[in-house]
Amino acid sequence: MIDECIVPVMNEKGYNVNVAHRMAQPGSINNQVIAELYYSNLVIANLYGLNPNVMYELAIRHCLRKPVIIIMEKGSGKIPFDTITERTVFYSNDFQGAIDFKNELIKVIDVIDEMNIDELDNPVYTALEKIITEKNIIKNITQLSQQIFSNRA
Repeated sequence: MIDECIVPVMNEKGYNVNVAHRMAQPGSINNQVIAELYYSNLVIANLYGLNPNVMYELAIRHCLRKPVIIIMEKGSGKIPFDTITERTVFYSNDFQGAIDFKNELIKVIDVIDEMNIDELDNPVYTALEKIITEKNIIKNITQLSQQIFSNRA
């Protein structure tokens, strides 16, 4: 799927494609992959085989609040609990599936290209945003109540 669908679509849309398992430069693989996850404008995470490295990389991307497209071959297993609520593009690994997948990938990339970073949603950022908002509300209530009680004294 990488060479037949992802690379042509990504190149057509103006993205350079770097595939983690094809990186040949010497040095720390982890450092290179994490740098790519940080600097890349868009990442595609293929959940086929539920590779732990892919799950780790997806989590990093979520923490960075940067665009990621999750894909998975139809019938290749269950989506893990942690990512089941995330939109996933399913593909069939056959000729018609490749055509359908390319068309779907183009649509998703077009939507992402039009989005503002504030519109990006993922489970990590959403949970952290909720926690931060709740802490700010509690902090504001605490400060307000302290002001009220100090004014009464």
